[in-house]
Amino acid sequence: MRKPQVLLINNTGLIVLDLLLPLLMEFRDRYGDKIDITVIIYDVKSYAYLRKNYHIMDALRIAGANIIVARTGHRLLEMISLIRVILGCVGRTTIILKASDTLPKHRWVVAIMKILGTVIDCRALSELIVPSAKIGRAACEIFDPKIGPRKQVKCDILLSAEPIGWDVQTVYVGYLKKLPVWDRFVKTSYYKEFKATIGRDYYFFVLSSTDGLRLSWLDEPDRYELLCETLTALNKFLPELHAVLRPHPVSNIESVRKAIKETGFTNYTISYAHPSVISMGARFFISNCFSTACLDAWRMGVPIIDYYRYDSRLEKLCGGWSVGGELVDYYVKSPEGLLNVIEEDMLYYAKSYKRSAKQADLYYYFQKLNNWRYWDDILDKDKKGV
Repeated sequence: MRKPQVLLINNTGLIVLDLLLPLLMEFRDRYGDKIDITVIIYDVKSYAYLRKNYHIMDALRIAGANIIVARTGHRLLEMISLIRVILGCVGRTTIILKASDTLPKHRWVVAIMKILGTVIDCRALSELIVPSAKIGRAACEIFDPKIGPRKQVKCDILLSAEPIGWDVQTVYVGYLKKLPVWDRFVKTSYYKEFKATIGRDYYFFVLSSTDGLRLSWLDEPDRYELLCETLTALNKFLPELHAVLRPHPVSNIESVRKAIKETGFTNYTISYAHPSVISMGARFFISNCFSTACLDAWRMGVPIIDYYRYDSRLEKLCGGWSVGGELVDYYVKSPEGLLNVIEEDMLYYAKSYKRSAKQADLYYYFQKLNNWRYWDDILDKDKKGV
């Protein structure tokens, strides 16, 4: 019988891959060449995003992952790739890791795969892997009926950070970016790149989409105008403190450069390094709207400032706070408020923040529930949960 494989199916963007990549690295470290790992990227646009995120590419190499692009724009090549994925399941056990059904003809393909081999369909929802993201997703469901109820999960296994009580067999994985292999990778990458090159005090400003509105049905500020507003405030107050600007894959870099020129922003570096790597040496973190990058910074003990003006209905649902909930230390909505927080709390206090015991211990869900027993039983019975 062929050795088992882990098949990670990414949707548009890189969120699912970014969330589950530490698990792939841990699999490779634990099982070595006893397993195959394949990552399926949604389309060529997502692959271009991936190529920009060089730390994710490095981590995939460490995980020994093969990469397949599902949608290339060439029907024949797409068909060949799909057949390759299907035949890859013949006579072996396959663990599918996914957030949604994103393969072409996904359910048909998985049904055929289950005929040809043993397939365990695992679904990881971002709000289950990322603590406190649940409220943001729930809020979006209220205002956008197209999203639909997320509780209608079609899968064999659900991956979650902590117990949730859904009527689906669940494997609790804790917060994956606390896993040892990923943690070592982040530290090594930081000392190679940031400690050696920047070598001085800096703060981390993560950029999002820079054009238009975040969601058309929400009453929120124009992204480009908010970016200019933020840069103006920071430049006025912190011209001497270095900024690391980290574009999102969907950020229009030309719009970013235009905003920098318009506002006269100085003393900065634009970096596509992984948010966890940048966060290791950052004094504080700023975002224009909560994102998974906030969680990367939060884990590193960096104070989180969410500078945004959410739709009043959404804000009310979140108790007058950011959709990031307890992962956000400061929610500010004006340039004056931003500068006040930085002056009073960021510049003269210790860099590292103490987090709640519940959040800091999420990694230990993995050990407490001994989830290696579950994976070992599928991928390498010789391990026996050790």
